[in-house]
Amino acid sequence: GRAQGERYFFIPALGRHRGVAHFYLECFNTGDFNRDLAYAKAFGEAVIDTYTSIVSERIAGNPPADGKACALQLAYHTLYLFQVLTLDQGTTSGLLVHDQNDVGILGSLPSHVDVDLLKSWAKAVEAPQQKLVESIVDILGGSGVVEVDRRRKIGLAKVVRSHYRKYPEAIKLQARGEITPPTVANHA
Repeated sequence: GRAQGERYFFIPALGRHRGVAHFYLECFNTGDFNRDLAYAKAFGEAVIDTYTSIVSERIAGNPPADGKACALQLAYHTLYLFQVLTLDQGTTSGLLVHDQNDVGILGSLPSHVDVDLLKSWAKAVEAPQQKLVESIVDILGGSGVVEVDRRRKIGLAKVVRSHYRKYPEAIKLQARGEITPPTVANHA
């Protein structure tokens, strides 16, 4: 879990992780369904309890966000969008399988991002991912802080889908756990 998460959520082009805690567990199966179910339930409940505690403490102990905090959040949201659209195999697989739920698949994208910051990362990624980042920037509007609305999500989905169909080898540049499930092949 944790070792896979550290690897999966690392962004090589930027030399950093997305977020501060990383857990990723692909195709977990000990062979004992009841044991696995109990583990999944306990893990899920622990995550919910921990998250609720963190949020409650932050709300109670922090003043309203100032300009610096908002700028940090915007930078993180931009990083999140960058990681999801360029490195996340689950997102890419979902978009490659069909185009019937693009907005849902991209539902976790933040509401606003800094396009200039995103654009500055294009030169840090390996080819052909630079073209993908440039296309993402074009869909978002080229510069400044933009809203990632429904129309843009649909455009982003089309760009990602088109990119990986044109450059299928680029999927090998994406994040990996210990195994890579054949999600796209399962739907062919």
